[in-house]
Amino acid sequence: MREEEKQKNPLKAKWYKKKRWVYPAVYLGFAAVILASVLWYQNSIGEKLNEESDPIGFEDQDSVPVMSDSEVLKSPVSDEVTVQRKFYDSEASEADQEAALVFYNNTYFQNKGLNYATESGEPFDVMASLSGKVVDAGQDPLVGYFVHIEHDNGVVTHYSSLENLQVEKGDTVKQGDVLGTAGMSLLDKEAQVHAHFEVRKDGVAVNPEDYFNKTVTDIPAQKQEVDETLTDEDAADETDVEAEEENANPSSETQTDDAQPQENSVEDEDQS
Repeated sequence: MREEEKQKNPLKAKWYKKKRWVYPAVYLGFAAVILASVLWYQNSIGEKLNEESDPIGFEDQDSVPVMSDSEVLKSPVSDEVTVQRKFYDSEASEADQEAALVFYNNTYFQNKGLNYATESGEPFDVMASLSGKVVDAGQDPLVGYFVHIEHDNGVVTHYSSLENLQVEKGDTVKQGDVLGTAGMSLLDKEAQVHAHFEVRKDGVAVNPEDYFNKTVTDIPAQKQEVDETLTDEDAADETDVEAEEENANPSSETQTDDAQPQENSVEDEDQS
């Protein structure tokens, strides 16, 4: 029967043979068009999201430095600069303890940081030992220009006896950024041109040399102690207090001299 139909309609038989290949080709072409459209749509959406996530071009600006967990404490000076006066260590030898004392205003103070200087006495750059935020910066008549930088884990680094500053309060600095240039201070005239560097944990000064090449998490919690310290604020406060006491209270010798004439006048009256 089918053979007879093929003989009667040869063109129709050929069309059926072609039709079997037409539909798969159409389906494949349609699928390719859909796939290309989906890929194009996803790409355009991705570009739009990237633009929306950075609407004002933050990617083109300098990123804010953040101290990584692996960042370690580094010396604030170059290799050519050496330690002139060390941190006062209660367990050090008597000679080392004596060398770590600073004489100011007829009083010996324990050096609570490291003093850096060059053999030639030339000024040098002082750099941030860790990334962080400048929480205080300015000039003090006793210690010169100073910078305090706050870090994680309750650690604050102090830099003083600087000739000038290249940062200000509120700045965020990266490790190695230049903070200023070493100078001189009234607190330690004997040191000449130098830079004073302190590391404080929980407000207590620790020996920086014990924690170089270590992270801030390696610095243990510190207990507040009452002792003689050589700190920027304490030395300045002591000077102010002494000046106020001298202005407010006259010396005992002056009071004695003033009282003497009164005693003599009383004796004269009795004799008369």
